[in-house]
Amino acid sequence: MSSLAACAADRPDDYAQQNRTAFLASCAAPLEDTLLQIELCQCVFEESQNEIAFDRFVEIESAFKLDPDSPLPEELVDIIAGCVITTADL
Repeated sequence: MSSLAACAADRPDDYAQQNRTAFLASCAAPLEDTLLQIELCQCVFEESQNEIAFDRFVEIESAFKLDPDSPLPEELVDIIAGCVITTADL
C-alpha cells in the first residue's frame, strides 16, 4: 500500500510525514474518484496510525510488497471498511 525506505537504517520508526505522503500516493493511484483518493486514503492512514503499531504497519506493507495478491490482514480490512462507511456516509 505504501512505499517506505528500502534500507532498514533509513526506515523511520514511526508514521512520519514521508510515510504519509508515500502511503497516500500509492493508495490513491488505483482510484479514479477524487473524493476516494483524498478522503478514503487519508482516513485509512489516520486510522492505521491510531490502531496499528508502526512495526506492524511495516510488516503488513512488506508482506503486501512480496505478494500484492495476498489477502490483507483483518485489522487493516476493518480499518478500510470503517473508512469506506465513513467516507461514503453510509
